[in-house]
Amino acid sequence: MNDLPKKRLDELRSRAQEALIKGELELADFQQADKEKMESLIQELQIYQAELEIQNHELRKTQIALETEHRKYLALFENLPIPALVVNQEGLIKQANTQACHFFNLSYPKNLVQYSIYRLFATDSQPWLSESLHHLDEQQSVLSQQLQALVNNTEVRVQANTCLLPTEYHLDTHILITLVDLSIEQERNLIRNTLQSVLEQNLDQVMGFDMSSFEHSKALVLVTDKEHNILYLNHALEEVSGYTLDEVQGLRPSIWRSDHNLSGTFDELNFHLQHGYVWIGQLINQRKKGGVWTELRTVQALRNRQGDISGYVSLGMDLSDQVALEEQAQRVGRLEAAYTLIAGLNHEFNNLLGSVTGLTEVNLALTAEDSPIYANLEQTLVAAQRAETLLHHLRKGQSTLDLQKTSKEINAFIKQEIPIFHSILGRNIQLEIELTSTPLWVQVDTGYFLQALVNLLKNARDALADTEQPQCKIKTKLVRGHTKLEQYVEILIQDNGCGMPEEVRQRLFDPFFSTKPADKGTGLGMMAVLNFIKGHDGFIDVYSSIHQGTQCILKLPVTK
Repeated sequence: MNDLPKKRLDELRSRAQEALIKGELELADFQQADKEKMESLIQELQIYQAELEIQNHELRKTQIALETEHRKYLALFENLPIPALVVNQEGLIKQANTQACHFFNLSYPKNLVQYSIYRLFATDSQPWLSESLHHLDEQQSVLSQQLQALVNNTEVRVQANTCLLPTEYHLDTHILITLVDLSIEQERNLIRNTLQSVLEQNLDQVMGFDMSSFEHSKALVLVTDKEHNILYLNHALEEVSGYTLDEVQGLRPSIWRSDHNLSGTFDELNFHLQHGYVWIGQLINQRKKGGVWTELRTVQALRNRQGDISGYVSLGMDLSDQVALEEQAQRVGRLEAAYTLIAGLNHEFNNLLGSVTGLTEVNLALTAEDSPIYANLEQTLVAAQRAETLLHHLRKGQSTLDLQKTSKEINAFIKQEIPIFHSILGRNIQLEIELTSTPLWVQVDTGYFLQALVNLLKNARDALADTEQPQCKIKTKLVRGHTKLEQYVEILIQDNGCGMPEEVRQRLFDPFFSTKPADKGTGLGMMAVLNFIKGHDGFIDVYSSIHQGTQCILKLPVTK
């Protein structure tokens, strides 16, 4: 076979390739030697084709892995609690996170993209920046220096850290620059030194001293006497805690102590103060009107000229936004894992549900309507179709709604779903249903409507966890003469649970915002409710008071 002329061999190879494409081969036209060679060539091509398919599969796996890593990188970059920029070696900004925009007082990250990094820093800081961007390599991948940033033409001292990014995130050389605002540390030193000079004379002078320079400080300033009674707190601490100086003067800081601190924290704090050491640690404190704030606090003794302790100065930095960003990053990671799992299982569940739906429809066709099992078959079919709708919604995700509106009578729909409502709330919560006697017709996607009700009832259930006589109410109402809608249906979900403070209510529909622990809530439930309302040209009102409960009112246009 190897003695065939090259031209003849090329001809056979060409015909073998055509045969593979067409899926058929006529060997009758070939001589015996040609047939054997043709069969050998086909086998070679089949092996080569299989190897290509394996290589394509591996390339696809690699591509998916790279895309996943890139998404993780983008999420981590955006959720960094400090200003962060990605620049190339020429100093052009390629990416900027939200914190960087806030720091430089710009509205959107895109306002910084393609902006020269040198224009954000003072002239005497630019040489070091240029040097670091051009000399970072694998041997020296991180550099750090204190520089002067320009914010609204005002110099602000920052700690700049430059880091060479791995090449899998960018094809060419890119550098990550993070900034730490040192102005707060400068304010702390100013406050500490000023108070020390006052206390060297007499601690009683603190209240008569001009503290106006501390009122605009970002640091949370607290001064106590040696018995830990509060003498002074600045405006920043008043804003965060909700307490005024007049309310807490003479009291101890334990007035805002919460139960969320790690065990042993205050024993460690007292030990340091008793031995004259500086204590630095993280505290979680209770706001006056509900809710908590997390802070990094430094407590230091102040001494008079004789060396005796005259009092204590305590300086805090509010970490609430940073903690919220960390929790958001955790939720993003959990959601990414959840959507990956959903994508993998969706096809299998659709096959199963397709079989259930198909067989149920066949059995319904073969069963008389007066048969005892006919109603059960109908319920099975409805449940399967509802499951298919739920899978469809999960697959589409939260951002874009693919609505399939039909005309529905709201009261009948709510009655039909009462068993689901009871299963969500549990046996301990009393559910009251109050529906109008008049039919209420709306154009609604029933799948998304049920999802919105379920999300609201889950929130009500969690709010009722510590209520002695937990109650939840669902009520419908027809309202006329609204300024934006001529006629609309109100669906009220009300509970007598713990309620929420105003600052929580204001952020209720923010994506990834949740007051629940990181392992119990995604912060997307109320956003899904808002998406449902917007997709149906409706409105939602939320009223809540601490220890008084919450009312959520959905408003949907009436079908004409």
